[in-house]
Amino acid sequence: MKFRVVAIVTMGMLAAYRGATGDVLRLADGDTLSGDLVEIADGTAVFHTALAGQLMLAVEEVASVSTEHELYFLFTDGTAAIGRLVERDNRQFLLARDGRNSAEVDLTAISSTAPAPNTAERDNDKAERQWDTQLATGYRWRWNSLDYSEPFMRIDLLHQGPRYEFRGLADLEYADQGQFPRSFRADAAWRPRQPRPLFPRIDIGVERAIQRALRLRADLALGVGKTLVSDRAQELEVGAGLNAAFEYLDLASWLEEKDDERPVLFDLARNGETIWGRYAFADLKREEQDLSLRIHLRYDREILGSGRLAENLVLYPSLTDLGELRGRAESSLLLPLSSRLDVRLGLSLDFDSDPVFKTIDDWETAVDASVVWRF
Repeated sequence: MKFRVVAIVTMGMLAAYRGATGDVLRLADGDTLSGDLVEIADGTAVFHTALAGQLMLAVEEVASVSTEHELYFLFTDGTAAIGRLVERDNRQFLLARDGRNSAEVDLTAISSTAPAPNTAERDNDKAERQWDTQLATGYRWRWNSLDYSEPFMRIDLLHQGPRYEFRGLADLEYADQGQFPRSFRADAAWRPRQPRPLFPRIDIGVERAIQRALRLRADLALGVGKTLVSDRAQELEVGAGLNAAFEYLDLASWLEEKDDERPVLFDLARNGETIWGRYAFADLKREEQDLSLRIHLRYDREILGSGRLAENLVLYPSLTDLGELRGRAESSLLLPLSSRLDVRLGLSLDFDSDPVFKTIDDWETAVDASVVWRF
């Protein structure tokens, strides 16, 4: 949790600093201007900078534009849209008002622009407008060495500014049987938006899962990513890097949740030692550090009209203990109920090829259903 608070505060400070630079225009010769896009009309981009004042540039001379404010776009084919211009991997995109859909656009296809309607009240707080926050609450079922079901709450954050992107989540199960929280997870990912094929990224994670005898795990990963597909209908991103992990495991907590009072002989430890269940709790604790690769894949697409299907796969092949593998695969289906309410159906699979305690299963499966409020 501490790592997450630091990450969010840092990103907030960065957003405040970057926000002062306004819109960004990149010329075909590679030069970059910071200021405000006044309009695009009749093949001309009007851009205002603090030093040079108002500039009028032929659209053909402009490689890309990233705006912090929403505009109304009228295209030469007669269609119209409301959103922000963003640059991704040297390509120009129009990010829709809902913050979730984007489409590649050609600046020469823009006939004219105008201030977006119904956004005057929000013009004094551009940074807030770029944040997409979702709060979900629902019910979850888990199957592992310890099977159970509990209500849960989840918060998702997404910021897609002209200069950087931040994604974060916090997931908490309400279960309280002396081990609250039984399951908790917080992740944060940061990446700059820059005109390069590969971009750097930082991933931080904190997790607690008593059902897997995991008291605490902290992950820090540094790597690179690449967006392979990004249009209005779908987005595909891959990446790889190095991950450092610290784990504190406690099988005593798992046995308390198991609520088995019988003195059963367990073959508990990975090194082959045998421990009597409730007579040796002091011996059921482990601390481990691991250096691994972090390989991730994220896929998001429209489905069933206005629904969204999201897939996320993260693998951690160990470099400390070759042959060991940890991973997580997540799928979710988001179906709209109204302009701010959605239904979310989720499935997650966790895998550890070599658990420290043999009584813990290699696989864990979880399914959930929740109502999501977007604000």
